[in-house]
Amino acid sequence: LQSCTSSSTRATPTPPPSSEGIRASGHIYDYNTGDGVEGATVFFLDPSITASEAADDNRVTQDEVFTYGVTDRDGYYALEDLLDVDMVYSVIVIADGYYAIIADYAIDTTGWPSEVTDVDGQMQPAD
Repeated sequence: LQSCTSSSTRATPTPPPSSEGIRASGHIYDYNTGDGVEGATVFFLDPSITASEAADDNRVTQDEVFTYGVTDRDGYYALEDLLDVDMVYSVIVIADGYYAIIADYAIDTTGWPSEVTDVDGQMQPAD
């Protein structure tokens, strides 16, 4: 996963409006082709659990998830909820035909602005 703050003008799904928290969106794309991955689910986990712990039973449950987003046909997503500031999130990304991304302590929002922040990822196709 990669993250950066952005004032990009590209067309991404619009996160819900709010006065507090961090609006996050991003792009999930195929490692080999660079094409967007449609239908990938991007889970930002509750800060009390790591991605490795959540994936240990081969499923992600509602009580493990802080917020999530699903990619459109071009691989872009926006999280359903705002991220809290000064928190560290683990992330899991799941898509049909790809190896899952399981990233412990991947996103640290300490010092992030409350504007839209891009969190992108590359997925490796499963053989």
